Amino acid sequence: MESVLMLVSSAPSSVNAQRAWQLARTLHEQGQAVSLFLLQDGVLAALQSETALRDMPRKIACYALGEDLTLRGFTPLKLREPVKVADYARLVGLFDEHTRVIGAL
Repeated sequence: MESVLMLVSSAPSSVNAQRAWQLARTLHEQGQAVSLFLLQDGVLAALQSETALRDMPRKIACYALGEDLTLRGFTPLKLREPVKVADYARLVGLFDEHTRVIGAL
């Protein structure tokens, strides 16, 4: 089965991020395994107060880079379920686990 890792570094309301959310849903509906990795301003999408990931299918794995959360003053307690905090080592592991990587900068 195809699996796709999507890297999202844009703010949740940006055009690039909106396209990434839609593409993730479309790929998931087509039966592909999809993971989202949020970094830089993309981590803002993981916050409980943000609506960007609210309707994302729960089978789409979602990770937020812990360093970028910390730099922006957020703790894991502020994250929406089921977003997981990850580090660079986990990101490297995800590269190995997926057949394709898409950067939605």
